[in-house]
Amino acid sequence: MTNSAQEGRSVRFARSVGWNISSQAAIAVLGFLLIPYLISRLGIEVYGLYILMHTIANYLLMFSFGSGASAITHVAEFKAAGDGGGLRDAVRYASWLHAAGPSLAAAVIFFGARFFVADVFQVPEALFPQAIFVLRCGAAGAIFWVLIQPAIAALQGVQRFDLMNLVVFLQGGLMPLGVAGITAAGLGIKGVALCYLALNAAIFAFAAGLTWSLLKPLMALPRGKGTTLKAFASRGLHMWLVQIALVVTYQFDKVLIAHGLSLAELSLYAVPVGLLQRFQIIPGVVSTAILPMLSELHGTKDEESLRRVYLRSVRFLLWIALPALTLLFVVMPQFLGLWVGGDFSSRSVWPGRWLVIAQIFTLLSAMCNIAAFTSSKSWYMPLWAWAQALLSVLGWKLLLPRFGLLGVALASLIGQALPAVLYLHAVHKNIMGISPRRYWAECLAAPGVSAALMLAVVFPFHAWAGTWVRLIVLAAAGLLAYGGAAWL
Repeated sequence: MTNSAQEGRSVRFARSVGWNISSQAAIAVLGFLLIPYLISRLGIEVYGLYILMHTIANYLLMFSFGSGASAITHVAEFKAAGDGGGLRDAVRYASWLHAAGPSLAAAVIFFGARFFVADVFQVPEALFPQAIFVLRCGAAGAIFWVLIQPAIAALQGVQRFDLMNLVVFLQGGLMPLGVAGITAAGLGIKGVALCYLALNAAIFAFAAGLTWSLLKPLMALPRGKGTTLKAFASRGLHMWLVQIALVVTYQFDKVLIAHGLSLAELSLYAVPVGLLQRFQIIPGVVSTAILPMLSELHGTKDEESLRRVYLRSVRFLLWIALPALTLLFVVMPQFLGLWVGGDFSSRSVWPGRWLVIAQIFTLLSAMCNIAAFTSSKSWYMPLWAWAQALLSVLGWKLLLPRFGLLGVALASLIGQALPAVLYLHAVHKNIMGISPRRYWAECLAAPGVSAALMLAVVFPFHAWAGTWVRLIVLAAAGLLAYGGAAWL
């Protein structure tokens, strides 16, 4: 590999990650500013309905059978090969698979809304009319949300991360702004549900038109080897199994809380969980940039370059994520009290802290997923994901009745930590050829030691950070300690 090739790859990676971080940071800021307002306007129980409406899209996406991931790799390969027919095949199959299964699942939710409201989520009877309306609008809007995903996958495949992130921002940024406007106008949760449906429909029309205008000249190229529906679907099968498991791991806990506790408890849990799930944006933005690069290196059999790119991506993830996670672990009670107030500053603190630790294992597993997916051992991914999901469900069943929200968080931590350790060992040994010593030295040591020093500096003073100004001062001191250790 020449130095110019390595530099070009680094520039592409930096540019792609920059676009990804910019859009997700904007979405995170909007959520941070608007969530307290929405909770105060809607009330904690009705806000729980808003959360349930958003979860529908994640469930429907399962029925696309992993075709989004398959579309990314096929579009990237066919663009590089100049195969216009293959591009047409990939876009067509991705659109079909995103439309068929999710539409049937949405119909089940739409027509069975009363059953889900009464028997699955056990919504208070006084909220039945609103809840049924919300679920039906959520099911209809989620169809458009799912249909946006082939456009995002295609834009990622051709490495147009600027346009991809424009669509992502429209999805994640317009919704909280629209909901805030609807609630300010006094239209309530029914107005919010209609806003969700209308915005997703409009963004789908925009994304489809944008992607078609970009890909049309490429699809006019001569046909090469192309692909078949069977080949396209089989590549996505392992990712589909992972997606199902991840929905269980990251969404089913909310269903159990709504069923076994209450909508108020759901909100107390979902707000810190939603905040922490924003940190999954970090591995997400790196993964979207690194996937095409690892695919290229697997194809060229440049194994040492493959290892270097993998190790650098893991180290980059830890450098940028550990400071925020460490700070959040320390100041969780003060942050929640200042941000959303009420019972969040007491009852949500330790569940949130356990989930912060679980998030570290999520970060480490993210790059393993990319390494496995681009190799001949992509079946490692569903094994890891289902081990994580089944351990989590077992833990929730055992611990939720005894310890409530704290038990749910502890079960999530156990369910994510144990499979992650085994997954790291298997991928490093059998796919990447990386020893534990090298992984520690090149990935874990420096970020881990810096985070430990930061924890030692800020934890003794966290109770002092009772105002936003003090919290910012303490965070700055912690970041200074982290930066100093990193520089050393």
